Formats: sequence, C-alpha cells, structure tokens
Amino acid sequence: MPSLFDVVIEIILLSEAFIGILTNSLTVTINVQDWIKYGSLNSCDKILLTIGLSNIAFQCIMISNDMCMLLWIEVFVLDYVYLIFFVLLMLMIYNSFWLTASLCIFYCIKIITFHHPVLAWLKLRISKIVPFLLLGSVIGPFLLIVPAVWDTYKDYGLNVSASLIDNSTFKSYRLRQTFSYSTASLLLGCCMPFLLVLLSIILILTSLCRHARRMENNTGGFNKPRLEAHIGAAKTVIFLLFHYIVFYTAEVLLLFDTFQLASLWSVLCMILVYAFAPIQSVILILGNSSLKQAVRRILCPVKC
Repeated sequence: MPSLFDVVIEIILLSEAFIGILTNSLTVTINVQDWIKYGSLNSCDKILLTIGLSNIAFQCIMISNDMCMLLWIEVFVLDYVYLIFFVLLMLMIYNSFWLTASLCIFYCIKIITFHHPVLAWLKLRISKIVPFLLLGSVIGPFLLIVPAVWDTYKDYGLNVSASLIDNSTFKSYRLRQTFSYSTASLLLGCCMPFLLVLLSIILILTSLCRHARRMENNTGGFNKPRLEAHIGAAKTVIFLLFHYIVFYTAEVLLLFDTFQLASLWSVLCMILVYAFAPIQSVILILGNSSLKQAVRRILCPVKC
C-alpha cells in the first residue's frame, strides 16, 4: 500500500502533468486551428506545434511510468517494462532538448542580419530548413537511444529508501547503461543542444547591443519593430536557457541516482522534471504575440 507521503507526492506530480498537458494542448489547438483555417503554418508555428505535441507525449509517458511504479510495482520491476519506460523517457527528454535548440536556432537565424554567405543563405531558406530541423530533432534522439536496449546491465549496488518503493526485487538491483554510453548520449542528447541554445543567446544579445548602439548614434538600420523582435526573442531564449539548465540538472541527478529514491532532494528533482512542460509552454506562449492573444481570447472570451 502506498504511504501518505507517496500519495501526496503523486498528487503534486500528477497536477503538474495535467497542467502541462492543458497548457501544451492550448498551443497545439491554436496552431491546428490556424493550420485548418489558413491551410499552412509559418516556420515558428510549426516548431511550436511540434514542441507542444512532444511535451504532451512526455507528460503522458511520465504519468504512466509513475502510476505503474506506484500501483503495479510487480509489473514495473519486470526488466522489459522498466527498460521500455527508460527508453521512452530518455527519448522524449532528448527530443525536448533538441526541439528547444531548434526554436532558438530559428529565432537566431530569422532575426539577426548575417554577412557571411553561408549564414545569409541559411537565412533566406530557413522556412525550407525548419522541417529538416524538426525531423532531425525526432530521428536523432531515436537513433541515440536505440543502443540503450543492448547497452544495459543490472546494478546490484543500488541503495534506495523504503518509501515510494516497497519491493525487495526493485531494491536489489536497477537497470543501468555503461558509463561510455551514458556519457556519449548525454553529450549528444543534452550538452550539444544546450551549447546551441547558449550560442543563439550570445549571437542575439550581441546583435541587440550592436544595433542599440546604432540607434543611440542615429546611424539607422534598425527600426523599432525589429528592436522589439530582438528583445522579445532574447527574453524567450534566455528564459528557455535557464529553464533548460534547471531541468537538465534535475534530470542528471535523477539519472545517476545522486540521492536516495524517496529522499527530499530526489522528490524535489522529480517535481522540477514534471514542471518542465508546463513552464516551457508558458514561456513560449508569453514569447509569441499571436499565441498570447489567442490564449487570452480563449481564457477571457468576454471583454470587461
């Protein structure tokens, strides 16, 4: 029987998950309605739609994982069930990271004026490149996580506390991946997109500072709408970066079992992981004027 502590934690996690599903469903619904109405979506909306769908899938998998662990532990401890959940969760985590990087790259290329011929060529063809970015953000993590099916062993030295999990089989061992695979997958699945997000921020802020100085010197070349676009993109990407860091840190701490399974720090990390999708959707909605207006119309249909 789950303890009161287990039930409270599950209620918190499920509440976060349902909020995440709700907020991302708003993003998906608005973009699908625009797609049906206008027959197509612009590149930014395609990325936002994909992120929304990915976050919904991520939340559903996390709910299934934790409910199975809490209510059907005899099933959860089966090697193939545990491995399936692990592969699906890591797939969605890497997918979320790369989709975030794709959005930041899009903002960077779309807003900044490039003089290098290759970057200028990318800017002109960004609308055609976005579908390939999205495809790579899905296929890349899948190819990265597939080796985990064969690169798995049982760790019998795991130390977990009695709360949350009361099954001796689960306490005796846990499925793990080799250090070389774990390191490579984290570098390619987490660190590389993080560096791309960081690079996008640096480029956007550098461009913003450069053009702000031009405006102060009245040299022209940067009107107010473009300045506002720069500032809006910079805010969104910076918030995404900090959000990325918090989620990545919590996920790595959980992945490497830094804390005991039911310790306060472990639970805090789980809460932060579950908060990823709802917080990201709020950041994206507030950073996109059309999405923000559409959500406002849905939530406040009658003007006061």
